[in-house]
Amino acid sequence: MFKYLLMKGLEDIMTIFIAVEPKDTSVIEAYLKEANEKAAPLWRNQGTPFATKVKQCREIVDPVLLMNDPTNQEGELEGIPLELVAMLDEIFKKYYGTPDTLLLIGRTHDEAYKAQDGYSREVVRLLGDRNPWHGSRALTCLGKVYGSNSIPLLTLSSVSGLWQMCQSAFHRNNLSLVSPAFSPCWLPR
Repeated sequence: MFKYLLMKGLEDIMTIFIAVEPKDTSVIEAYLKEANEKAAPLWRNQGTPFATKVKQCREIVDPVLLMNDPTNQEGELEGIPLELVAMLDEIFKKYYGTPDTLLLIGRTHDEAYKAQDGYSREVVRLLGDRNPWHGSRALTCLGKVYGSNSIPLLTLSSVSGLWQMCQSAFHRNNLSLVSPAFSPCWLPR
């Protein structure tokens, strides 16, 4: 699980911090808000199976996310600006700084979306003040999207938090329901 979270976080960093011009942040924000407004009632419909809700929401939101996808263009990877790391750590601690709020990461219910939305808004503002391109892409990578989860930007605090989250009894118990426990004695000799 931890490896998956790190991989997803690295994908977000590569998407956000690549030197390819994205759509204007205000344009993406308007489209994403409209898509989320359409997707929210579908997501909250208790009678619809989970897989169907995810599919329906993705059909609504994916076109907006693809507007800012740099994968079909060449650009230089810049990485997280070092002068912003401490500020990103503080934003992470504000929204995910307790054991209970850590468990919201990667989940898809209202409380988790609320924390994700607050976190992404502050990160988008911080990155956008320095470079509007980074802010625009951060919105599509980290912002609230019904039917999909988000991983915080990888900084020292968030990586430590993700590790703690993965070690929690909640995640270990839930993972054991869907994945067999790994035992070193299963390895071939």
